[in-house]
Amino acid sequence: MLINQLYKGETRFKDYNFLGQLDQEILITESYTENLRSGISLIEDNSIISADLSIGDMLSEFGYSFEGKQLRAISEFLSANPILIDDLRALPSVVPSYFPDSQLILSLYTDTEEEYCVLNILIGNKLPVDVAFNKERQLFKRYFRAIYKKHKGIINIKETSII
Repeated sequence: MLINQLYKGETRFKDYNFLGQLDQEILITESYTENLRSGISLIEDNSIISADLSIGDMLSEFGYSFEGKQLRAISEFLSANPILIDDLRALPSVVPSYFPDSQLILSLYTDTEEEYCVLNILIGNKLPVDVAFNKERQLFKRYFRAIYKKHKGIINIKETSII
Protein backbone atom coordinates (compact mmCIF):
# COMPACT_ATOMS: atom_id res chain seq x y z
CA MET A 1 0.00 0.00 0.00
CA LEU A 2 1.25 3.48 -0.85
CA ILE A 3 1.31 4.94 2.67
CA ASN A 4 3.03 2.03 4.39
CA GLN A 5 5.74 1.87 1.78
CA LEU A 6 6.50 5.57 1.90
CA TYR A 7 6.75 5.68 5.68
CA LYS A 8 8.95 2.59 5.76
CA GLY A 9 11.40 4.41 3.51
CA GLU A 10 10.83 2.31 0.41
CA THR A 11 12.08 3.81 -2.82
CA ARG A 12 9.11 2.75 -4.94
CA PHE A 13 5.47 3.56 -4.65
CA LYS A 14 2.94 1.12 -5.97
CA ASP A 15 -0.19 2.59 -7.48
CA TYR A 16 -3.10 0.11 -7.38
CA ASN A 17 -6.43 0.36 -9.15
CA PHE A 18 -9.68 -0.17 -7.24
CA LEU A 19 -9.59 -3.94 -7.79
CA GLY A 20 -6.23 -4.18 -6.07
CA GLN A 21 -4.29 -4.69 -9.30
CA LEU A 22 -0.95 -2.95 -9.74
CA ASP A 23 -1.30 -0.13 -12.28
CA GLN A 24 2.21 1.26 -12.12
CA GLU A 25 5.27 1.46 -9.95
CA ILE A 26 6.99 4.82 -9.57
CA LEU A 27 10.57 5.31 -8.44
CA ILE A 28 11.01 7.79 -5.58
CA THR A 29 14.41 9.05 -4.52
CA GLU A 30 15.41 8.98 -0.83
CA SER A 31 15.36 12.80 -0.66
CA TYR A 32 11.84 12.75 -2.09
CA THR A 33 10.73 10.40 0.68
CA GLU A 34 12.35 12.68 3.26
CA ASN A 35 10.51 15.66 1.79
CA LEU A 36 7.23 13.80 2.13
CA ARG A 37 7.90 12.96 5.76
CA SER A 38 8.63 16.59 6.54
CA GLY A 39 5.54 17.80 4.66
CA ILE A 40 7.36 19.35 1.72
CA SER A 41 6.36 19.10 -1.92
CA LEU A 42 4.37 16.64 -3.99
CA ILE A 43 4.77 13.27 -5.67
CA GLU A 44 5.10 14.45 -9.24
CA ASP A 45 1.88 14.40 -11.31
CA ASN A 46 -0.20 12.68 -8.62
CA SER A 47 -0.13 15.82 -6.41
CA ILE A 48 -0.23 13.86 -3.16
CA ILE A 49 0.63 16.15 -0.28
CA SER A 50 1.22 15.29 3.37
CA ALA A 51 -2.39 16.06 4.38
CA ASP A 52 -3.58 13.54 1.80
CA LEU A 53 -1.09 11.01 3.13
CA SER A 54 -2.47 11.50 6.64
CA ILE A 55 -6.02 10.81 5.48
CA GLY A 56 -4.79 7.89 3.37
CA ASP A 57 -2.89 6.50 6.35
CA MET A 58 -5.98 6.82 8.55
CA LEU A 59 -8.14 5.04 5.97
CA SER A 60 -5.55 2.26 5.68
CA GLU A 61 -5.59 1.83 9.45
CA PHE A 62 -9.39 1.53 9.33
CA GLY A 63 -8.98 -1.28 6.77
CA TYR A 64 -9.68 0.45 3.46
CA SER A 65 -7.74 0.46 0.25
CA PHE A 66 -8.21 2.88 -2.65
CA GLU A 67 -6.84 3.78 -6.00
CA GLY A 68 -3.68 5.79 -5.51
CA LYS A 69 -4.83 8.14 -8.24
CA GLN A 70 -7.95 8.92 -6.20
CA LEU A 71 -6.18 9.66 -2.91
CA ARG A 72 -6.22 13.42 -3.51
CA ALA A 73 -9.91 13.51 -4.47
CA ILE A 74 -10.95 11.24 -1.58
CA SER A 75 -8.91 13.36 0.84
CA GLU A 76 -10.56 16.56 -0.35
CA PHE A 77 -14.00 14.93 -0.20
CA LEU A 78 -13.47 13.71 3.37
CA SER A 79 -12.03 17.07 4.41
CA ALA A 80 -15.24 18.69 3.15
CA ASN A 81 -17.37 15.94 4.78
CA PRO A 82 -15.60 15.02 8.05
CA ILE A 83 -18.83 13.67 9.52
CA LEU A 84 -18.28 10.55 7.37
CA ILE A 85 -15.12 9.56 9.26
CA ASP A 86 -16.90 7.95 12.24
CA ASP A 87 -19.06 5.80 9.98
CA LEU A 88 -16.03 4.83 7.88
CA ARG A 89 -14.22 3.85 11.07
CA ALA A 90 -17.11 1.60 12.25
CA LEU A 91 -17.95 -0.16 8.98
CA PRO A 92 -14.93 -2.52 8.75
CA SER A 93 -16.05 -4.27 11.94
CA VAL A 94 -19.56 -4.87 10.54
CA VAL A 95 -18.83 -6.04 6.98
CA PRO A 96 -17.08 -9.36 7.81
CA SER A 97 -20.26 -10.82 9.29
CA TYR A 98 -21.83 -10.45 5.83
CA PHE A 99 -18.75 -10.81 3.65
CA PRO A 100 -15.99 -12.88 5.27
CA ASP A 101 -12.55 -12.49 3.68
CA SER A 102 -13.58 -9.32 1.89
CA GLN A 103 -11.67 -6.19 0.97
CA LEU A 104 -13.03 -2.66 1.46
CA ILE A 105 -12.16 -0.31 -1.38
CA LEU A 106 -13.01 3.40 -1.54
CA SER A 107 -13.80 4.97 -4.87
CA LEU A 108 -15.06 8.50 -5.47
CA TYR A 109 -17.59 9.07 -8.24
CA THR A 110 -17.88 12.65 -9.47
CA ASP A 111 -20.55 13.93 -11.83
CA THR A 112 -19.29 17.30 -13.03
CA GLU A 113 -22.47 18.13 -14.96
CA GLU A 114 -24.78 17.52 -12.00
CA GLU A 115 -22.12 18.80 -9.57
CA TYR A 116 -22.19 16.04 -7.00
CA CYS A 117 -19.85 13.38 -5.61
CA VAL A 118 -20.53 10.02 -4.05
CA LEU A 119 -18.02 8.08 -1.98
CA ASN A 120 -18.53 4.45 -2.93
CA ILE A 121 -17.45 1.73 -0.53
CA LEU A 122 -16.85 -1.34 -2.64
CA ILE A 123 -16.85 -4.69 -0.88
CA GLY A 124 -14.53 -6.91 -2.88
CA ASN A 125 -15.52 -10.53 -2.36
CA LYS A 126 -15.33 -14.01 -3.86
CA LEU A 127 -18.88 -15.12 -3.11
CA PRO A 128 -21.18 -16.43 -5.83
CA VAL A 129 -23.04 -13.54 -7.48
CA ASP A 130 -26.49 -14.43 -6.12
CA VAL A 131 -25.17 -14.90 -2.57
CA ALA A 132 -23.21 -11.63 -2.72
CA PHE A 133 -26.26 -9.76 -3.99
CA ASN A 134 -28.39 -11.05 -1.09
CA LYS A 135 -25.66 -10.26 1.45
CA GLU A 136 -25.39 -6.71 0.10
CA ARG A 137 -29.16 -6.24 0.47
CA GLN A 138 -29.05 -7.58 4.04
CA LEU A 139 -26.13 -5.32 4.98
CA PHE A 140 -27.86 -2.29 3.51
CA LYS A 141 -31.21 -3.06 5.14
CA ARG A 142 -29.85 -3.94 8.60
CA TYR A 143 -26.97 -1.49 8.91
CA PHE A 144 -26.08 0.84 6.05
CA ARG A 145 -29.49 2.34 5.22
CA ALA A 146 -29.33 4.60 8.29
CA ILE A 147 -25.86 5.82 7.28
CA TYR A 148 -27.02 6.45 3.71
CA LYS A 149 -30.00 8.49 4.92
CA LYS A 150 -27.98 10.38 7.53
CA HIS A 151 -25.52 11.56 4.89
CA LYS A 152 -28.16 12.21 2.24
CA GLY A 153 -26.70 9.92 -0.40
CA ILE A 154 -23.10 11.19 -0.51
CA ILE A 155 -21.90 7.74 0.56
CA ASN A 156 -22.90 4.38 -0.87
CA ILE A 157 -21.96 0.73 -0.49
CA LYS A 158 -21.74 -1.92 -3.23
CA GLU A 159 -20.43 -5.43 -3.47
CA THR A 160 -18.11 -6.34 -6.30
CA SER A 161 -16.53 -9.63 -7.34
CA ILE A 162 -12.81 -10.11 -6.99
CA ILE A 163 -11.43 -13.12 -8.76
